[in-house]
Amino acid sequence: MEEGFSLFEHEEQVLKRAEEVLTRSAADEETKKEFSALIREYQKLHKSTKRMMRMSDKREHEIKKLSEEMKEKNALLNILSSKLARYLSPQLAQTILTGKQDVKLEAKRKKLTIFFSDIVGFTEFADRMESEDLTDSLNHYLEEMTKIALEYGATIDKYIGDAIMIFFGDPTSAGVQQDALQCVKMALAMRKRLQE
Repeated sequence: MEEGFSLFEHEEQVLKRAEEVLTRSAADEETKKEFSALIREYQKLHKSTKRMMRMSDKREHEIKKLSEEMKEKNALLNILSSKLARYLSPQLAQTILTGKQDVKLEAKRKKLTIFFSDIVGFTEFADRMESEDLTDSLNHYLEEMTKIALEYGATIDKYIGDAIMIFFGDPTSAGVQQDALQCVKMALAMRKRLQE
């Protein structure tokens, strides 16, 4: 926009020179008056154009500032959503972030299919292992089971030591029967993965 202002300054100088030349050399008064009126109209137009360019620069600056603020807010939102995803199931986090579900305490009834998983003999198993090895084994087990649960559309409610509580039917449901079938398919896939 600075180029535009230097061009305006140049035009102003040309207009002043033209007015001076006209004043000194105009043949008749009528031509002088018409040319002076024309120059005044052009100067008004010139001033309003300069004012519009200043306003445009100001708006451009405001838009740039808003754009930067929006980028910062988006970065913050991404950080918050990744933190939220650590503590909630992906489905629940997604419904909250997209606004499909409000974050408020309320009571409502739904038919859910609930799944509990627990490692048989875990206490004895834990007694025989070093704590680092136990932590690694448990994390690997829970990671693999979580992948399977998410693959089948389950919502992971919580981990309780070696146990997992999972449900189907909230925040989304494919219907009570389909949710139950998905749960059984998931359980079979988990058993197969556990054997592997």
